[in-house]
Amino acid sequence: MALQFYLLRSPGLLPFGDLLNLTDDKLDPYAGISLGVRTASYSDNDSSGSFVSPYSSGVITGVHAGARYFLNNNFGGFAEVGYGVAALRPGITLKFRFSISKYY
Repeated sequence: MALQFYLLRSPGLLPFGDLLNLTDDKLDPYAGISLGVRTASYSDNDSSGSFVSPYSSGVITGVHAGARYFLNNNFGGFAEVGYGVAALRPGITLKFRFSISKYY
């Protein structure tokens, strides 16, 4: 038996640390919305066909609130709570900085 999910989503984030007058540059609270596509598939060796998957493929939407905390300039952790993808989602976050310059 195999149940597989694939998810492609794009979150839109609104940071609100400035609205709260936070002075800690390491803490970055935010709220957001998500829009994406989910595919779900189920396969089983049982030929009786008695199992019907409660999951379907389609468009997903969600709302969430979270915060990132940076341990240094480029690496930190985050946690989000919300609806649409996961009730609680912890993880790591990386910040990349680059510039594109023209050389003459």
